[in-house]
Amino acid sequence: ARSDGKGQVRNEGAKPDKPRKLSYKEARELEALEVRLAALEAEKAGLEGRLSGGALSPADLQAATLRYASLQAELDAAETRWLELQL
Repeated sequence: ARSDGKGQVRNEGAKPDKPRKLSYKEARELEALEVRLAALEAEKAGLEGRLSGGALSPADLQAATLRYASLQAELDAAETRWLELQL
């Protein structure tokens, strides 16, 4: 906060009360991200079920584990971008 010399205090660098308006492109990206996040979460839940079932062969277990790791990385990146667009 800084005085403007007239007895009033200004908040320089303070965030505005309302979030910025998304561009058309960003709004479409946000919509697509929400769909993608839901699909990734569903796939993750399915993989977790398969991994905890104990019925996978060693080769299938390895493939499912590798997919789970890459899926988690995709989810993290998509969630980060979703948060960037939300703020």
